[in-house]
Amino acid sequence: MNKRFLSAVAGFSLMVISLAFPTQVLATGKELIAKVPFEFVVGDQTLPAGTYRIELASPRMITVHSTATKDSATTPVITRLARETHVGHDKDMSLVFDDVDYKQYLSEVWFAAQDGCLIRGTPEEHTHKLITPKE
Repeated sequence: MNKRFLSAVAGFSLMVISLAFPTQVLATGKELIAKVPFEFVVGDQTLPAGTYRIELASPRMITVHSTATKDSATTPVITRLARETHVGHDKDMSLVFDDVDYKQYLSEVWFAAQDGCLIRGTPEEHTHKLITPKE
């Protein structure tokens, strides 16, 4: 009887902990893989051209990892972007780069069926480059 009671308490405790820390659950499935054909900047790090896994590590943090090397970067999410403002871009997943004087800055990340993540506001005059993930 005592053993069953302790098992029930332990199970209930795990359930309460999982509800109290939902970011672990939210991070699941929020990633994409894309081939970036140019050098680019994420936060304060410059990454070479290559194939990258981009993930929403938490509601406020994006990580970018090379699939071939140890190159990686982490940057905060400034704000979420409503899906309907994403006009003209792939509706599911994409990366938006701001081209400022021939330097590429990762500025937006769009995961499937979610609002986008703004990770860089660009005050300078710029154009956009759009990359969609590998199929």
